Amino acid sequence: MNRVLNAMEASERRLKEAVDKGQATQEEMDKTSKTFDFNQEDLTMFKIKNSQAAANGDLNHEESMTVYALLQEGTKGLNKRGLGTKLTLTQLMVKLMSPKGKEVAK
Repeated sequence: MNRVLNAMEASERRLKEAVDKGQATQEEMDKTSKTFDFNQEDLTMFKIKNSQAAANGDLNHEESMTVYALLQEGTKGLNKRGLGTKLTLTQLMVKLMSPKGKEVAK
């Protein structure tokens, strides 16, 4: 079970449904997505926290490698990802940076 992939897929699905139901426009989603763009500092910190989470068992190997692969895209590639993916990664980064750091990717 890969909680990171599951969360990204669920988030993307919910956002698509919101557009399909007329609750939001694609233009609004695109504008919001830009506010969740990552910079190099974000990626560096996230790589460190991802490694710690894997070592601590907060993320399993598959989840950690999923995050690692996304981070390897760099800011240019990652920032082209959908809003749901960016939201999921942002939520995960916040959880990993919190003092508790548990219950990740829910």
